[in-house]
Amino acid sequence: MRKHYLFPIFAGLIMLMGVSLLAVGFIEFNHARDSVNWLETTGKIIQSHVSQKSVSRDQHEQLMYIPQIRYEYTFEGRIYQSDRVNFLPQSTTQVDAEAVSQRYPVGKIVTVYCNPDNLQLAVLEVGASQQNYEPLILGVFLLVLGSFLLRKHYKK
Repeated sequence: MRKHYLFPIFAGLIMLMGVSLLAVGFIEFNHARDSVNWLETTGKIIQSHVSQKSVSRDQHEQLMYIPQIRYEYTFEGRIYQSDRVNFLPQSTTQVDAEAVSQRYPVGKIVTVYCNPDNLQLAVLEVGASQQNYEPLILGVFLLVLGSFLLRKHYKK
């Protein structure tokens, strides 16, 4: 009898994860797409290295590598700092993370793209790519899966 109540909760949680991924993915995708029209200014890399993060998956430790790039830029006489390179996931393989860090060494002068509605939101690389669709696709999948499970459960 108790299992009867747990299944809809489980399906609802799957749907909630799907909605959350859709919301975050939609915001990130719109920023990525719109960034090609953002304001340009000049900046300077003030920090560049790769950090490691240990993640446990299926009782195995896995290392994730994250490029840590921090830059400073001035817009309309005000100094800002950001650590966002682009609108893609930042954890990656060691080779890819090191490639990003090497592209942006400390002291390098770079073009910074600022959101005209929020000058604190800035990136070094603009535009959307295929990876920007992944959270949207996964979100739709989880939403459909949860809906299917709920429908199947209540159809009995």
